[in-house]
Amino acid sequence: MFLKGFKDKSNQKFIVKNGGLRDVNVHSKSITKLAIVAQESELNAVEELKSYVLKLGLSNLKISSLFLVDRKSELLTSEKLTFTEKDLGWSGNIKSEDANAFMKEEYDVLICYCNNNILPLDVVSSKTNANLKVGMTSDRLNIFDVLFGVKTQNLKTFTEELKKYLTVLNKL
Repeated sequence: MFLKGFKDKSNQKFIVKNGGLRDVNVHSKSITKLAIVAQESELNAVEELKSYVLKLGLSNLKISSLFLVDRKSELLTSEKLTFTEKDLGWSGNIKSEDANAFMKEEYDVLICYCNNNILPLDVVSSKTNANLKVGMTSDRLNIFDVLFGVKTQNLKTFTEELKKYLTVLNKL
């Protein structure tokens, strides 16, 4: 437990350092690749969010999602990209093949669909290469470009705000 505190601190320092290196110029081309990171408990909400985004009329949209799970289950891992908190190493290193494959891709928009500061999701969000990063809590300004102060239980408000901001940024 003593080393876990040091490991968490090294990952928090990585997030701060990595956030300062990011190019924050958001281009105005339409979305072709969307990424969503979330906890396993938000699986149903993420599926609803995916169906909502597909209804926005974006052609050739590719949606990828990565879930933080408590433990690997055969049912979930066979069809979804997953990683566990144990996959998180020191200084932003992640040992999961699924997470590393997810982070190597370039995305137009990344959505971190979680209410709380969850260190593994913050590290993945920080390391993922996306032109626009959208989060849900207001104290992670070094990771996200747009933050919505809504709870995950309020998917309707989140999707309305997302559509509004994507329209303003000429992403739709």
